[in-house]
Amino acid sequence: MATAVTPTTTDSATPATPWRTTTVQGDLGVLTYEPLHQPTIEDWVKSPEAGAVVTFVSRDEKGQTESGDSFREKTVTHLEYESYASLALKTLHSVLEAARRLPRPFSEPHAGCTHDGPTERSSHSHSTTSPSAPKVEPIDLTRIAAYHLLGPCPVGTPSIIISVSSPHRKEAFVACEYVLEQIKDRVQVWKREFYKADSGDGEQRKVWVGGDGKGPEDEAKERQGGAKGPSWEWKANNGPIAHEQGIPKED
Repeated sequence: MATAVTPTTTDSATPATPWRTTTVQGDLGVLTYEPLHQPTIEDWVKSPEAGAVVTFVSRDEKGQTESGDSFREKTVTHLEYESYASLALKTLHSVLEAARRLPRPFSEPHAGCTHDGPTERSSHSHSTTSPSAPKVEPIDLTRIAAYHLLGPCPVGTPSIIISVSSPHRKEAFVACEYVLEQIKDRVQVWKREFYKADSGDGEQRKVWVGGDGKGPEDEAKERQGGAKGPSWEWKANNGPIAHEQGIPKED
């Protein structure tokens, strides 16, 4: 179960305390309106038992927009992130737990496998006909921390920081990439880009980033109208990924 902290507010717009979830393994997921501080996050995952710490930092650069966007040539002035925090925390919690169930990279019985790893988007499976075949060992991780910024995000400001510690660098890299791809594909956070106006009158255009350009208000309207099933596919920034693929199942 996710352990969520409901924020208190200093004003009507900005919560003062982050939403967080902690897994039974001690991994941490956070949604926050406060600036993300990379050294603090890395210090949290460090351990005498971990010889490797891998950190990913996502920054949106000025003028870069998502592919397929009709405003592709526009200059991005700033961004905003919105979230259904309670639902996003549950999803983030499941992502952290799934990362712990990843197979150890290139471990037996498929040490010679040439697949790219657990983030491979195509089907990745092997058949083991021998009942005596050794069991694939789970990945060896020490700690995972995944932070996502909410609210205003100036260009160049970190919006996602994922830090993973492990006794082995290869496993830290694999887990960090897995958590990133799952967050971008599954966690219910919306990104909206604001663009500099061509008219020079100071006005800005804004658009939700994603396959169909929908935001949280559109999602709510669809559900009120009887729409069934999740429609998070539009939110994926790397193109469609089947939500069921690449997510290890519990035994």
